[in-house]
Amino acid sequence: MQSQLDINFTTHDTVPPEAAEIIDTGLGDSNSAAAPLENVKPIACVAHSKSGEVVGGAIGRTWGTCCELQQLWVSPKHRRQGIGARLVKDFEQRAVTRGCKTFYLETFSFQAPALYRSLGYEVKVGLSGFEPNIEKYTMVRSIDSQPTLLDRFYAALKALSTTDLSACVTDDFVLDWQGSPAIPWAGQWKGVDGLLAFVATLNQHLEILSVQRLHQLEQDAVTVVVLKGHWRIKKTGIEIQAKAANLFTFADNKIQSYTVMNNTTAFAEALGK
Repeated sequence: MQSQLDINFTTHDTVPPEAAEIIDTGLGDSNSAAAPLENVKPIACVAHSKSGEVVGGAIGRTWGTCCELQQLWVSPKHRRQGIGARLVKDFEQRAVTRGCKTFYLETFSFQAPALYRSLGYEVKVGLSGFEPNIEKYTMVRSIDSQPTLLDRFYAALKALSTTDLSACVTDDFVLDWQGSPAIPWAGQWKGVDGLLAFVATLNQHLEILSVQRLHQLEQDAVTVVVLKGHWRIKKTGIEIQAKAANLFTFADNKIQSYTVMNNTTAFAEALGK
């Protein structure tokens, strides 16, 4: 190993390209060896005009339950129209489908701290000393850890709790479990009474062992959930593991409709029908 006496140190007012490449590669290799950086995923939301021109965008990355907003830009002629706020909200919503709960960013005082404050971000670190009287902020927003409506609905469905399920749905609620007539709980179930009848039928035939949400996509008042479920048929003891798609619509902060698209063949075979 060379001692410091054998090393030549130089300083520069510009960054030497060759040295920069070596340093960048070396740091990247060290970081990759120390942490699972393959789990860092890019994420972006882009706004286009009717002609297809890019007029704004939000770019960042997610890692675990954290999401970093690295860049936010709106073209000057499209500012003051709510585009920046919409970009951030849609960007965050996509990150939520990956399980993110903490959002953070860095911004200067001449950029958009007021916008971020209006969206719930708080300044955690402020650094002054930039000319002329410019400050830099690290801002953070955390999602409330209280369970969402769908969290409560899925928990109640797994527990087959009629009281908790009834509290999640509208009076005109419609449940559509799409599948073969050979499956006792398939078909449409309307209203709260229909939901309770569905639960009673389901409880008679099926045990829900686990439900894992894989992806969640939201658009206006519609939410699509892709999940992996594990069920057991009570009569035969046969277990089923399969993916399913659930489609929800909402009204008055409650679930108005719930459509289930599942592997109906597997359920019918497990029921011995």
